[in-house]
Amino acid sequence: MIKSIPLSKLVASNRNVRRSSDPDADLRLRSDIEARGLLRNLVVSPVRKPRGCFAVEAGGRRLRALQSLHRFPPPERLREAAMHLGGIEREVLALRTREGLGVREIARRLRIDPRAVERILRRAVRKVLAEVELLERRERRAKMRQRRQS
Repeated sequence: MIKSIPLSKLVASNRNVRRSSDPDADLRLRSDIEARGLLRNLVVSPVRKPRGCFAVEAGGRRLRALQSLHRFPPPERLREAAMHLGGIEREVLALRTREGLGVREIARRLRIDPRAVERILRRAVRKVLAEVELLERRERRAKMRQRRQS
């Protein structure tokens, strides 16, 4: 029987056959799922604890790929949320993401301490993710209002 189960209700099973992972293959799988979607179903079985969850018996790599894709918001959403950052945070984040510079290179370019760059990056990421969450919450509320009105 095929049943749709929320990703949050899936847990990895101890009975899964694969014990090692290849980071390159996992990255390719994640990219493929992102591009084409999940082509093969996961095989699951109910578990007692946590209640209401299902253990993934076959498809552990696909589960990990789905979970990693679910953690990060889409790039458009990140760009929209990053507009609310302050000047130094926006500049540090831009150097990190657009130019691919490391912490030391950013610190050298901006003539500040590398530890300060790390703090700024952490703060910027926290702010962006909080803003993304706020935007998604607003969208959900707007959809709920539309459903009530129709």
